[in-house]
Amino acid sequence: MTRYPVIRFPRQEPMRVPDLVLNCIGYLGHASPDVTGSNFTPFATAFFVTVKSGVQYGGKYWYVVTAKHAIDRLTRDWPYLATNVRGEDRVLLDAFVPEGGRHWYYHPTDKTADVAVTQLSSAPDLDLLPIPCSMFLPRPKLVQYGIGVGDEVFYPGLFEHVAGVEGEGRITPIVRTGAIAMFPREQVQVDIGDGRSHYMDVYLVESRSIGGLSGSPVFVRETATTCGKNCREARVLLHGVSHFHLLGLMTGHFDLTLDPAKINTGIAFVTPAEKILETLDQPDLLAVRGTHEQYLKDQCSTQT
Repeated sequence: MTRYPVIRFPRQEPMRVPDLVLNCIGYLGHASPDVTGSNFTPFATAFFVTVKSGVQYGGKYWYVVTAKHAIDRLTRDWPYLATNVRGEDRVLLDAFVPEGGRHWYYHPTDKTADVAVTQLSSAPDLDLLPIPCSMFLPRPKLVQYGIGVGDEVFYPGLFEHVAGVEGEGRITPIVRTGAIAMFPREQVQVDIGDGRSHYMDVYLVESRSIGGLSGSPVFVRETATTCGKNCREARVLLHGVSHFHLLGLMTGHFDLTLDPAKINTGIAFVTPAEKILETLDQPDLLAVRGTHEQYLKDQCSTQT
């Protein structure tokens, strides 16, 4: 087999992140009434995904996705969700009140999977661009799209020091970048902040995660490869960036404990996208979508 030298396109500036990824997230937090209205304290990131209806013109089903460990730490069962309002310079706080049986769903079989989802009615007045499930990248597609160690990742989320939700204004996510460091072949022992270690299926990325980024969507870019020639007319492989996909959900990072302080090692762990898909496709949620799909089909039959 002939081997060619590999040349990466020179990068003069940091990786440019599409603006649209800033509109797929919201902030989870607590809100308590006070004399000025609501005092909102964000603590984690959530993002929005859609599952396409199987009925023609049936629309999409909306869901909120976040880290399970963020929901488990709540002092109350139902947090507030902060999102931007379309065309306005303000934030909408939505209290997650359990109406009609609405609640958080976890992975149906893997109790260690750090995923929590809940249903959401479509909100046309919110400035949101949800992530379609077609963008998800489960493990079998890693090979299909040539995703591997060194491919670039990025993820938007909450920066607690500049939350951007006080008074009038819009939430302003921070974006962290990095690269895939490892696809472990076995479960990895991690600490997600509850004082216990867990063995979990995760990907490892080289990037400095912070607390407010728990629950953030993690995207990865394909590396585009093409043949070319260098200045000596020798054949080389040229590498650059291409389309991006949802790799998974930011869960946490490894710390080095230097009593009494902790130092971020720069290695974060990501819950794979397939765990989110499996949570969305669990029997309870499939039954809800199936009931609605049948209703849509009955309506179509009646009209025809």
